[in-house]
Amino acid sequence: MNSKHQEIIEKKLRKMEEVLKAEKPYASAEVKELLFSIIIMILNGAGTRPEEYRTTGGKMMRYVKVKEIIYYIMEHYSEIYGLEDLAGIFYLDKSYLSRIFKEVTNFTVNEFINIQKIDRARNLLIDDSLSIEDISKKLGYERLSYFDRVFKKYVGMSPLQYRKSRKTP
Repeated sequence: MNSKHQEIIEKKLRKMEEVLKAEKPYASAEVKELLFSIIIMILNGAGTRPEEYRTTGGKMMRYVKVKEIIYYIMEHYSEIYGLEDLAGIFYLDKSYLSRIFKEVTNFTVNEFINIQKIDRARNLLIDDSLSIEDISKKLGYERLSYFDRVFKKYVGMSPLQYRKSRKTP
């Protein structure tokens, strides 16, 4: 691993430690976001020898495919409703896609999609001009109650509570 990559990864790991020590209500979401950025760096080849990365068979191809899927999710998270959508887009069997995604990232496809949506929701909730229902629809949630439940799962509080906690006095 080159020293630049190592330095960036170590910085992200220290940030994860700080977030966890601070015991913020949204710490788990922030830690997962940092973890995903480290995973993406690794999938991009940080820490691998180039000849290993270029191999065309076996395990490395799974990493390459998952990398493509991750980038697609990050760009289109509001248009994807789950595993079946991605399986169709990437012409993969959904059980195979599910298995390799979990193997590479340690998250299910739906968890990763929801983390992307909730991360975006956290940014949108700072803007008072958008209602929580509008944000929910913008992110692709059909029901506000489901958005509320998912947000609470990852952030530890409801979207309304989060919005109120982010306001400066």
